[in-house]
Amino acid sequence: MPAGETGALASQRRVALEEIDPWWCPSWPITWQRTYSGARLWCPESDGRVDWAQLPTDAVFEGEQLGRWVKAQRAGQSGLEADRRDLLAALVVSELRR
Repeated sequence: MPAGETGALASQRRVALEEIDPWWCPSWPITWQRTYSGARLWCPESDGRVDWAQLPTDAVFEGEQLGRWVKAQRAGQSGLEADRRDLLAALVVSELRR
């Protein structure tokens, strides 16, 4: 919640949370963030050698439709905010163009 509204975090608390995880309260849907987090976890599980272009569309990881999500991100990157494109680039999802 924005500062000053009922239930809003104190600025010190918000800063502390952002030090732990800058994406703890993203402006995009939480479902996107949850699946992104799954993709981040998928990398070490795959020894860091994920070929996102070859990931089957029906791939599921920790209950998230990871394959479907990756395909959608690769197809629709131009419509995402710069921060989300940066997160995808860090996973090398965006580097693998269609």
